[in-house]
Amino acid sequence: MAPTTDVTGLPVYNKSVIAFGDFNMATYTWQNGSFVLSGTGDTTLTTTVDSRTDLSQVPLSGETVRDAYNNQVFTPHAKYASVDAAYRAVAALLDPSDTALPAAQKAAISLTDVKHAVAGDEGSPVVAYTVALKGDYPAQGFPLRLGDLQRSAIRVLTTALQSSAFEELAGLNGVKGVKVGPYTSQFENVEPAVTATLTRVSKDSGHPHGSGPGSGTKGHLRS
Repeated sequence: MAPTTDVTGLPVYNKSVIAFGDFNMATYTWQNGSFVLSGTGDTTLTTTVDSRTDLSQVPLSGETVRDAYNNQVFTPHAKYASVDAAYRAVAALLDPSDTALPAAQKAAISLTDVKHAVAGDEGSPVVAYTVALKGDYPAQGFPLRLGDLQRSAIRVLTTALQSSAFEELAGLNGVKGVKVGPYTSQFENVEPAVTATLTRVSKDSGHPHGSGPGSGTKGHLRS
């Protein structure tokens, strides 16, 4: 799964701030998908931000503040007024003094093909740039967590316990008291997905002498 990209060209991230009185603790969560950032990776993903980028969109990245009672308020970042503003925001996150990313992951992100409004004048606003992410996708999927496995097993067993096959198995093993009724009896006001009625069986009018394929009688199904 590829990273979810924000309007700045970086993966979407959420800065989570836990506030306890005057004490604040911040952590960052990045939506990198299954892509693992690595300066020595073999895969490079690029996103270009320029005049074609829709900066009128509200960024997906932002900040979530959680208080001592676990109340959470998410505030997205303000819209970027220009490509230059977006560029400066990315450059600030990649600065060595910023703590949004560990140094090893910063080494996997680079700003390339930076173009200024006045060619050769680095003091003029940036009008285009490319964010390059270096890393790898894992050769195999992520291991299934024990909790996910347990939930899946519970759901499978819950469904099996309500089947006629389980009732039959209980009877074969001498287990008494296992009665399985219609599955829909567990619910109220269930709308039928399919209804059907059969009409009276009549002769096939297409073959009055009873010869040829389909001769004889047939039933009509109405749904």
